[in-house]
Amino acid sequence: MTKLILGLVGQMGSGKGTVAKYLIENYSATTHKFSDALRDILDRLGVEKSRENISLISGALRQTFGEEILTQSLCVELEKDQAEIVVLDGVRRAAEVEVLRQIPGFVLVWVETDLEKRYQRLVARGENTGDSQKTFEQFQKEHELETEKTILPLKELADFQINNDGELEDVYQQVEEVINKKLTKN
Repeated sequence: MTKLILGLVGQMGSGKGTVAKYLIENYSATTHKFSDALRDILDRLGVEKSRENISLISGALRQTFGEEILTQSLCVELEKDQAEIVVLDGVRRAAEVEVLRQIPGFVLVWVETDLEKRYQRLVARGENTGDSQKTFEQFQKEHELETEKTILPLKELADFQINNDGELEDVYQQVEEVINKKLTKN
């Protein structure tokens, strides 16, 4: 069987992590996040892991080493990964999709959720520094960060779309539909 690589794309708080967690728990999938390398760098530098700093370091790396630097790094990890299902959490750019589409078994999955629900989820999980105290206005302003602006156009490139406005069971059913369609084709 060809390895199934699910690239998850969606705006912040849309539920990419929920989809990834389901796949890990139910399919022993492994997961890789585009932001992991960026967080590692910020940790080593002793710099706060805020959404703005992650965006800044991403821009600096891409400007210095090329647009595909993070994708190339993930491709090295993918080659080593022995799991049958691998999740790439946080695809953000068309250039990344172009590189990833060259890998057999890659599919792009758009995860979508209402703006207000995304805000509530982001504040509740507090993943990045300052998220748990963020106002709705600040959340809306963060959509103007360079790393966020490139996400919405990727919806048109997605092979599958998952709507995460309902109950968890609805999301899980949609994930199962994606898995079943892809596994029956392989």
